[in-house]
Amino acid sequence: MCHSRPASLLIVLSFLLSISACGGGGGGGGSDGSASYTIGGTVTGAVNSGLALENNGGDTLEVGGVDFEFATKLADGSSYDVTLATLPEHQLCSMENASGTVVGADVNDVSVLCRSWRSAALIETGTGEAASPQIAFNNDGNAIAVWVQFDGTQDNIWASIYSPGGGWSAAVVIGDENGDARAPQIAIDDDGNAIVVWTQQSTYYNAWIRRYSPDSGWSSEGLIEFNGGDASDPQIAMNNAGNAIIVWVQNEAPPTSPNPLNLWANTYTPGVGSGTAELVEADAGSAQDPQVAFDSAGNAIAVWEQYNGSTWYDIRQASGRRAAAGPCRKTLKPSMTETHLTRRSLLTATTTRPSYGPAVMAPGSIYGPITGRRPPAGARKNSSKPTTQETRSIRKLRSTAWAM
Repeated sequence: MCHSRPASLLIVLSFLLSISACGGGGGGGGSDGSASYTIGGTVTGAVNSGLALENNGGDTLEVGGVDFEFATKLADGSSYDVTLATLPEHQLCSMENASGTVVGADVNDVSVLCRSWRSAALIETGTGEAASPQIAFNNDGNAIAVWVQFDGTQDNIWASIYSPGGGWSAAVVIGDENGDARAPQIAIDDDGNAIVVWTQQSTYYNAWIRRYSPDSGWSSEGLIEFNGGDASDPQIAMNNAGNAIIVWVQNEAPPTSPNPLNLWANTYTPGVGSGTAELVEADAGSAQDPQVAFDSAGNAIAVWEQYNGSTWYDIRQASGRRAAAGPCRKTLKPSMTETHLTRRSLLTATTTRPSYGPAVMAPGSIYGPITGRRPPAGARKNSSKPTTQETRSIRKLRSTAWAM
């Protein structure tokens, strides 16, 4: 009996040492005995080389397959943030489930989706040079492209329609009145209705409009202004009710001297058509480079640059809303006076044509420099038809219209 106790003690101690030696847990043990977990996921669509990911700004991982896992494990409760360090060649990628917190398990649901551009394809086969392409795209994947194309005599406006199931339609002429057309702009709503505006030369350059409906096709083209001076720089905004607002710069006709460039506007209402063109501002300095935005409730804001007769251009805005019922009329009348949002001194550019314009604009602020040549006092931006030599120079730069 006296020899049994040491044996029992030895067995108990050995068992305890075995438990201690097997310590650890799920996810693998760290040197301090704490659990750590892997961060990983899958890649879809990466057909080219060059994709690399980072976690929390480091731990760079080059990905060459469909699955990935970062070398550095994270402790329970740690944050992770997976980002794209480099993209595959000629591809764009997006991510899902890319950030979060480790909660007692490996993370394996980070998703990287890469897409490739399709091969470029012609959307027009005309013999004349194409230029000034514009495109509008809605939430159903429908799109309409418009551009200027030379027919051997004059420049016309052309269009092609894209549908997800059918691809690009045959190109058609939508603006071929006598005289060169230029500066097309297009907007589309979620029902696929679209409106195109452009300017076309007659005695002067006038602003034109044409509407497309998926049910009835292209409407007849029509004038939205017929003032005694050149119209230029048309811009359009459209909401999902199909209402549209168009703004443009108008060279006021003589005897105004010097002929200022003022901002004008018109509206389009489904079932009614175009409204009556009206003057938005009439200050002495020339206005230029307008932009307009329009919300679903019919509120609109237009912004533009205006020469103040000195070394400055002012950025101005006018806002308004359409009436509760009836066509969208007098939408952009300033409530009191136009607001001077901000101003920047103009820098001298090396080009022979003024190049002004903020890159992004919101009420009360401007982002990006305004650059260009300051015209002399009393001068205005020329919106008349280019000379024959200028036209030839422009056409040398033209090419064919492509899409991908």
